[in-house]
Amino acid sequence: MMKAIINTSNLVVGGAKQVAQSFLYELSIRKDGIEFHIFLSKEMKREINEKNFPSNFIFYHIQNKPKPFFKGKKAKKELNLLEKSIKPDVVFSVFGPVYWRPRSKHISGFASGWAINPESIAYNVLSAKTKLKIKLTNWVKLFYINQPEADKYIVETEVVKELLNKHSNIALTDIEVVSNTFGDQYNSAVISNNKITPKYDSFFKFITISANYAHKNLEIIGKVIPLIQAKKLNVKFFVTLPENEFKVLFTGFENHVINLGVLKAIDCPSFYKACDALFLPTLLESFTASYPEAMKMDLPILTSDLDFAHNLCGAAAVYCDTLNAKDTFAKIEELIANKDLQKSLVKSGKTQLNKFDTSKTRAEKYLKICGLLNPQEN
Repeated sequence: MMKAIINTSNLVVGGAKQVAQSFLYELSIRKDGIEFHIFLSKEMKREINEKNFPSNFIFYHIQNKPKPFFKGKKAKKELNLLEKSIKPDVVFSVFGPVYWRPRSKHISGFASGWAINPESIAYNVLSAKTKLKIKLTNWVKLFYINQPEADKYIVETEVVKELLNKHSNIALTDIEVVSNTFGDQYNSAVISNNKITPKYDSFFKFITISANYAHKNLEIIGKVIPLIQAKKLNVKFFVTLPENEFKVLFTGFENHVINLGVLKAIDCPSFYKACDALFLPTLLESFTASYPEAMKMDLPILTSDLDFAHNLCGAAAVYCDTLNAKDTFAKIEELIANKDLQKSLVKSGKTQLNKFDTSKTRAEKYLKICGLLNPQEN
């Protein structure tokens, strides 16, 4: 029986966890005859119900988060000892860098937009201190990527493949492309969520499922609200933040911004279903599953007028300058007023979805790159 380590020991927040969860679920319903050894971070452990997995899955709770240089000494020792005892045919780290070089063949995902977009407009919203910190972090990430710490890297778009090659010494032949997508929970019947109650039915409801990273540009919501108030538009924004972060960003705007709290991936479809459109003012992405998720849930999209967004959304979105409150408000007003536009965006979203992998085909491609796919499936 072949053995594979699936490494999620470095995953803490965000879309990377959702990708890992989706991949593990797809593996659990396959009959590959592979022994999977799953390395879980503390954060991933909270998301995974190990009892739902078959007997060929063995879980490990990694106590020390991998870190660069000497800070990661304990984690590297823990991971090395486990790898030595398991003797895997391959290690697949869902996203890197992982700050660890296994002795076995190592395949790693990569989706660090900051590291390969040094000219991004997202840097314009950062303080000098934060900008310096991110640039230093980027240098460290690329230092480990360039070792290299993996034999092959997997990215989510052709654009990211070109940028990773440009800003590292990784050859194009060592970079594979497998798109992100929506999780399997979006294929199930979705029950309306009672947290978005009928009292909001008279409002146009934008949903933004996102952590409060600098590049997500959530501050623009607060800048748009005075314009919405002046025009007396019935608009509500639904966000998904820890309560302390919500208070910092939106104290005084509670009449227009509703906090749903941090959501589990399994709960997201019902919140999409209860809303009218996705609002994603992000300034930098390698890929975000929010786009295909909204398309799958028949929502029009309002997002940033930037190349990555156009590449991912095509004709399924209205685009605006999300650093400009007046332009953003104008596009909000246009979208709300134009029902035919909303229908057209939803229709285009269905077409755009065909360009992305499904969660099943994504898992198959991961397995093929790792050399784990059954010969008849190749």
